[in-house]
Amino acid sequence: MGLGLCPFANEPLQRNCVRFQVCQQQSSDEIFAALLDELEQFVSLDAVAVETGLFIVPNGLAVFDDYLSVLYAAEDAIQRMHLQGVIQLASFHPVYCFKGATVDDPVNYTNRSPYPMFHVLREASLDQALRAYPNPERIPERNIETLTALGLAAIRQRLEG
Repeated sequence: MGLGLCPFANEPLQRNCVRFQVCQQQSSDEIFAALLDELEQFVSLDAVAVETGLFIVPNGLAVFDDYLSVLYAAEDAIQRMHLQGVIQLASFHPVYCFKGATVDDPVNYTNRSPYPMFHVLREASLDQALRAYPNPERIPERNIETLTALGLAAIRQRLEG
């Protein structure tokens, strides 16, 4: 947030309408079940009071491929739950690596976090934010430029801090 990588993140945080859920489960199956429960609860909450959410997994999914398996299963579940177009997930992991990127490529740090996390987004809120933001298609490019200019050592220091 300090770098403004997501230009939409600060406002919901300032309004105190971000739901933070910490999942203490360790196995992928238990985490997946807890995430599905969270998605069901999330969509039932008032969208003004709870605009977005972070589902944080401090004790599991340390292996990136395990994390991706849960992410893909959750995305499939969103369709089965008829929530496609209502919510979507953004993904964050300590060793996030985009396909085709090297491990140390600064681009990966747009999705790196201290713990594995699933960011639950309401599509209506996201659509509204995108309409109000000039040139939203440039956000990924701008983030890459920001992180590249900052440099790998400074990025790692910020993440570890």
